[in-house]
Formats: sequence, C-alpha cells, structure tokens
Amino acid sequence: MIQQFNLESNYQSLPDSIILQTISYEPDVKIVDSNNKQFILPTISKSCIHPKVCFEFETIVEKIKQEGCWKCEACKTVCQLTDLCKDFRYQVNIEFNEFVTNVMIIEGKLFNKSSRKKRYLDHFTKINIKTNLKKLYQRYVATESSINQIIINDQKNSQKINSGTNKRIQYWAFCLQDKVKITIPVRIIGCRHPECYELTSLLQLQVQGQEQFYVCVYPGCDNPKKRIDISTIDSLFSSLSIDEDLLQIIKKSSPSSVKFIFNYQTQKFEEDVFREKGRIIDPTINNFYQKNQKDINIPFDEFQKQVQQQVAQICQNDIFVEQPQLEQELSSYKFRNLEINMKDQLTGMIIEQPVRCKYCTNFSKCLDLKSYACEFIKKKLIKKTDFFMCPLCQTQFKSTLASCALSTNIYLDQNLLFRMFKDLSYIQTQKFSYLGQQYMIQEFQERQVLTKADYINSLKQKGQSLKIEFKTIFCSLNKNQKLQIPLLLHNCPKKLVIDFYTLYQQMEQCNFKLDNGLILCKCSSCNTTPIKKLAGQIFYHEAFDYALKKFYQSKSNSISFSYDFINDNLTSSQAVADSSALQNITTPQRMGFLEMLNDEEYQNIFGKKLLEGKTFQILNITENFFDGIDVQFNQKGVQNNLQEKKDSMNQNFKNDQTLSKFKFEIKGIQLQLNDNPIISNLDFQA
Repeated sequence: MIQQFNLESNYQSLPDSIILQTISYEPDVKIVDSNNKQFILPTISKSCIHPKVCFEFETIVEKIKQEGCWKCEACKTVCQLTDLCKDFRYQVNIEFNEFVTNVMIIEGKLFNKSSRKKRYLDHFTKINIKTNLKKLYQRYVATESSINQIIINDQKNSQKINSGTNKRIQYWAFCLQDKVKITIPVRIIGCRHPECYELTSLLQLQVQGQEQFYVCVYPGCDNPKKRIDISTIDSLFSSLSIDEDLLQIIKKSSPSSVKFIFNYQTQKFEEDVFREKGRIIDPTINNFYQKNQKDINIPFDEFQKQVQQQVAQICQNDIFVEQPQLEQELSSYKFRNLEINMKDQLTGMIIEQPVRCKYCTNFSKCLDLKSYACEFIKKKLIKKTDFFMCPLCQTQFKSTLASCALSTNIYLDQNLLFRMFKDLSYIQTQKFSYLGQQYMIQEFQERQVLTKADYINSLKQKGQSLKIEFKTIFCSLNKNQKLQIPLLLHNCPKKLVIDFYTLYQQMEQCNFKLDNGLILCKCSSCNTTPIKKLAGQIFYHEAFDYALKKFYQSKSNSISFSYDFINDNLTSSQAVADSSALQNITTPQRMGFLEMLNDEEYQNIFGKKLLEGKTFQILNITENFFDGIDVQFNQKGVQNNLQEKKDSMNQNFKNDQTLSKFKFEIKGIQLQLNDNPIISNLDFQA
C-alpha cells in the first residue's frame, strides 16, 4: 500500500480537470461514492468526459502498480499516472458541507442541488440566461455585494463592532420574493440589507412578463435604485449581483439549514448548529429527540437525517402552485392585524420557520418547521396509526402515513416570514405583533404609488400648470374622515381620492376578500365595475400627500387649498384642479399587491406533449374580441393591445375633420374576461 503522505503529495501534483468548465447545465450530479461518502481524492483521466462518474486516486494508483495501467470503467480510456487529473469533486470537498450528496452545475459553477420545480430550473437551458449568468459571476464585488461586509459596515456605522458584547445577528436564507430557501443568492445592486433573492424566483417573475418594473420588497429598503427594469433578461441581470459570501455560507451548511449567525471573531456568518465530537447537532431536532426519545427507536443521527430531508423538501416545495386556493386564503390575511404565538408547542422553543398545514384556519397559530417534521417522522416510526393528524388543528391528512408527503400538506407562512426577522423582540415576549395595516400602508407608499416626481414630470411634458388645487381635504367616500393618506381611484372618471383608513375599514368589512368587489365611488362607472383587486386600481397619491402635510402645518381652517409645485409652497393663485390634472398623468406602472403567476393548469396548456409518437407544443394563443383588440396567451402570461388600440383610435379621431371639431377622445377601454376557457375573472384596462 502506498503511504498516505506520498499519495497525497502525488495527488496534489495532478492538474485540475477542465471538465467543469465544459458543463453548461447539469441539475443533478452525485458527488458521493456508493456508500454515500464524499470522495477523498476524486480522480479521472484527462480524456474522461463523464461528469457523473469519478474514482479514488488510491484505487487507480494500485491498479497501475499491479497491471501497468488503469482502464476507466466508465469510458474505457487506458491511461498512466501522467494521464490523470483531479476531478471537480475535490473542489466540492473544499466548498461544500460534508453531508452534501448532490450538486447542480451551471456554466461551470457549483451550487447545491435545487429541489424546485422543473419550470424554475429550465431557465438555465436558455442561451441568453446562461450568457448573462456568466457576466453575473464576473460582476461580484465584495465591498458592495457581500452579506458579511454589509453587516460589518452596519456595525461600524452604528458603533457596535465591539466583539464579544454584541447581540446575536441572525439571518434566514429565504428569498424576499417568494420565501423559498435560497440556492443562488442575488441582490439588487445598491441594496444594503442582508436579505436578498433567489435567482430562479426573479427569473420566473421576469419570464411571466406581467410587469416592466420590479421594486425591492424589503420593508424600508432605502436603495435609490431599488426599482429595476425586468422587461428583458438583459435588463434584469444588469441590475443584479451575486453574493459570493452568502453562496459560500449556504454551500458550507447542511442542505436543510436556513438560519445563520454572525460570528464577531471571524467577521462572517456561519450555520446555527453546534458540533459534538465531529457530529453536527441541530438544536431544535435535538430538543425534540430528547423529549421523545422513548418513542423514537432509531439513533439521533439517523433521526436528524430523516428530519432534515423533510425540511429540505418543504423549504423548496411548490404547494401554492398545486393548490392556488391555499395561496388566496393566505393572501386574504396578509394585511390583517394579528397577535401570533411564537412559542412552539412541541419543543417549547421560539419558532424560527413558521408552518401550518393546509387545513389550518387559525392564522395566529403556527409551529416550527423542524419540530413539525420531527413529529411527522416520529409518528411514522411508531407505526401506531395509519394517518397523520396535524398537531395544530387536529385535522387528519388524507393520505396514509406510508404514502403521505409532508411537503404537499404543510407550508411556510410567507406573510409572517416576510416580517418576523425585522423585529426580533418576539424572542423575549414569545408573541409577534403582525401589523397588517401598517404593511398595507407600506405596500402603497413603496410599491403602488403615483410618485410626486412622475406627477410633476407628466404635467411638465403636457405643458400643464404646476399650480394645483386640491378641492377637499376630506375623503370622498367618508365625508367625516379627513385625509391622512390620500389614495387615488385611478380608474374613476372623476379621479376621486379616498383615505387609506376608510379603504382599510372597507377591507375589514369584506374580510379582506374582494370576490364581490368594492364600490368606493358612486359614479356610474365605479358603481357598475366594483374593484375586485387592488393591483393597478388604487394608488398612493404622493404629490397630494406631500402638499397635504404642508397644508396641515399651516394650521388653516379651510377645507381646500392650492399648492405650487415649482416654488414648493402653498399658493392663493389661480390653480388647476387636481382631478383635471390627473387626466393628463401617465398611467402608473402596476407595482403592488401582485401575486406571481402560478396556475399550473394554465402553464400545462403551453407545455410539450406527445401525440402518436410526435412532440408538439402550443406556443401562443391569440383571441380577437372585436375591431382589432387582441389578447395573447403564452407561457409567459397574458398580454393585450388595449393601450395601443386606444392610442390608435384617438389618433384617428384627431385626423377626422368632423370629430376633431368636438375634441372627441377615448379616455379608457376595459375588457373583462369572465368565462373565458383559458383564464377567467381578469380585467384589462387602458
């Protein structure tokens, strides 16, 4: 047998294989041997082109010593010691956690294997995305994009960098957009908060083509460039950077880990686990195991492994795609005020990853993901019952325990995850105040807003006066309510303004479900077309709010006022009514209150299908409704040409000598699909 030192020395002298750089996309590459152990000195020949198979260096050397050469079992290449090279799995041993068994390769870069649905990962088969991904790799700048550097800078700025005395800084690796566990961490360039995005989530959002722009959803994000253009793949990627530090942290942690702690000594984040004699021990799983050891008939390591497998699946599950009604139910409480118990009833520990089953109706209760998975595995091991019952609502799951998949029955509470890490006071109080009303205000002010700048610029472009009269400081729907946060009813012909708190009262009365629609104005148009969704319908009127605050500061007793936006002051000069000025304002981009397109049946329409041995695929469906107004359906989503048609018709009116005398103009077109065979209950407006 060759001495270990000589073996290691000879191995280190081998060149690196170039095979990794030749791999464009491999979603699942096994990196362990037949015993599920990582290779010690993984080796292939320089001629080998099989990324999924490698061999131990010691075995090859012994073969060469005994027979004079080594023949690759995969490709049958015959070689000598000088023909060998280090397989990329040697790099895996350095970069990844010891328990990682499979990886994903994209354009020569290694990532944890993703358990997301195929449609999310298929983006990496597209040439344009792969080209942009290469550029993204090269655009990494540590001082701008590193999660570690962001924390260090924040601590320095707040003068809290005294190691050993600081509070624990915790980070959960969930995507800001859809709360899945992050595999490929990216952040919008200029954002200075640790929380960031999963690349596949943003790619899915972009290809759906629903929005031209996207705004960072982190509460209170102060990045002046947080509004990015996602109309094309190129524009999306140009606004992103990959966080290499966070990527390394994720790769070094166990596949199910999502929680990390900042280590002040190393100035880096690390996995929130503890080690005992080389063993990784998860605190939550260990707590549950110790309390239930009599009922669990397997060693802790095996129990922990089974739980972590369940957790990994749930963190990347797509239960909302398969059950959209569940997402609608969750969305209905997104803006409610709730007091949530954060003490896990199974372990007594503070909940870190809140979950509940799809049958739970009490949104003020949840369990920790790991403790829920522990209970599920314990019940499977005991085998005293055929069905699993939710510990929260006591509802029995429909599938038997033997065939039951936990990932199709429970879900991470995205609403709570989105907010709970911003305020960690619940760690002491064990209660979390979910401030839905405040979150709704933020959604308007940060995302669904007619900005003051857009308001002024639109008036300037139309040559309109910037002296604006606001005819009332009272809500148009509730005459007793003074405006505090003015909201514009964008599709109302009168361009009326209501107060946010009046809207919120209306939302409470309908239990935050808009199935029957809200009537917020009594005009004939609004009265016959109730609001069934907030997206694109109601906008925070930032210019009005800005002027209103200046008016209130003046202590005037008037119920109306005028504001000069050029000189930035209240004025008594003649002014144009805000409702008239709004007729000339460009339609704001729809930003807030949007859910991702996730209708599996809709996507299946455009998927590839086999018919009599041949593959076919529907690429596009176009419906002509009348006089050139079209709606197109494709895999990216639904598009229409209402705006183009409206502009064309108005141009024809201007060119018509008879109609032009009367200044005839179409102000808006609305198309509502109610019983369309492809998609229903969708309004288009221009």
